[in-house]
Formats: sequence, structure tokens, C-alpha cells
Amino acid sequence: VNHNYELIIDKCFENNNKIMNHYKKTNLDFSSKDVCIQNKKYNFIKILVTYINHRLNKYKDLNSISLEKYFSVVINIQEKDYYLEVYSKYLGERLLFHDYDIDNEKEIIYILKTHFGISSTIKIENMIKDITISKDIFKNKYCILTLSYWEMNNIECNTPNSIQQYLKKYDEEYNNLFKERKIEWNNEFSTVTLVIELDKKYQITCNFIEYSIINLFNTKITYDFNELKQILNIKKEILFEYINHLIKHKLLLTDETLDETSSLTFNQKFTSKKKKN
Repeated sequence: VNHNYELIIDKCFENNNKIMNHYKKTNLDFSSKDVCIQNKKYNFIKILVTYINHRLNKYKDLNSISLEKYFSVVINIQEKDYYLEVYSKYLGERLLFHDYDIDNEKEIIYILKTHFGISSTIKIENMIKDITISKDIFKNKYCILTLSYWEMNNIECNTPNSIQQYLKKYDEEYNNLFKERKIEWNNEFSTVTLVIELDKKYQITCNFIEYSIINLFNTKITYDFNELKQILNIKKEILFEYINHLIKHKLLLTDETLDETSSLTFNQKFTSKKKKN
């Protein structure tokens, strides 16, 4: 068993000898309790899921021997429900934001179903089903996700008419295909490819919320924070997060530490190595 723990930690942390040396001095048990590695606490269930996520993202090719050793540890953990909860979150990220091998994903689910029971994998199987249907019907242009299987909270935000007209058109097409279903667009995970023309053309991929903020600066160059909050009808904490992100990437400028009284200006001297030719 201890060899299996070493295998998992070794792969998760890229053969980091310092972490491994500290790990070998640590007694780990089969639970979700934190374990101390290099004076830092780690949740062992999350380490287990991080390992398989690492394998699926980086290598694509699953090693059957490593997989057998890995699952000899997984099947002995006490909190299997918690493992599946964490696993589903990592699965969602892989399916939406990374390249993935659908056969590898199905193989892992088959193994989990074998050891944890048929009903335990219903949620993650349906996540795979959603992605497969979206690929077959919508050719990866849209992802239709069933709300009960995906843990995604929608962030309320007033999106501009330039987006709304396209969403309305798609809603009509979708309702013709699935008359008994209601569709809701997720502002955080729906993306826009934005072309900004300054000294050069810059092509930026951003989500609906980022686009809604940037789009306002077509009307005027400077806004107060509270003015943006009122126009977008968005929570203060969320707007702080997104504004800070845009400041970090130098799309927006402010002269002071960001707060509710801050004045924000679009950076007309914005430059980036990524540009549209």
C-alpha cells in the first residue's frame, strides 16, 4: 500500500525529491484527512484525484500497470462519495477547457463503476453524455450541459445587445429541437472572440462578463466602478474580481488601489504579443 501512495505522490508532484523525502516521513491513512508534506497540508482525496487528472491531461495514454496500482488505493478509501464529488469537478474542467480522450474518460468511469457500484457513476456518465451529444449535434460550437449534473453557478450580469441578438436566434433553434427543455446561458463559461483595433488588431478570447465590461468602453473611455456595477447589474465582489483581472492584463487602468470609488480607463496603448494579423 505504501508503494502505491509513493507512486501517486511521485506522479502528482513531478518527481520532486524534497516533497518525496518529507512524504516518506509522513503516515497517511485511507481518509480525506489532511496530510502534511513539506510542511504544507494536502487533502489526500484531492491528491488522488489530482493524480488521475494529471495522467489524463498530460499523457493521454493510460498506463495499465500504474492504473491498476492507483485503483488498488482508490477502492480502499473510506469516503468514496467525496472522491466522486472531487473527481466530477476535475472531469468538468477537462471536458470544457482541455483536450481529452473520450475513450480514456470512459475507461476510468467503467473502473469506478465496477468498484463503487452502478449508481455511483450516474452523474459523471451523464456529464460525458452531455459533451458527446453537444459534439454530435452542435459540432462543438455549443455545449449543452444538464444543470443537475454540472456544478456551475451562473453569474448574473447584463450582457450587451450585440450578444443578446445571437443568443435569441440560437434559443429559437434550440427550442425547435428540444421543445420541453429550457436553456440558460452561463455568463462565466460562454466565450466571445473579441477583436480590438488599436495600433494593431488584437484578438482576445474572453467570457460574457469580461466582454460586457470591455464593450462599455466603446461608449466612453472612463467609468467609475459604481457606474459599471449599476449598468451591468452585477455583484460588487464579482465585479472586483473581473476588473482586477482586466487591470492585471493591462486592458483597464486605474491610478489607485481598486475600490468602489475608483475611476477606470480603457488602455488605448494596450499591447500584446498575441495579435490578429
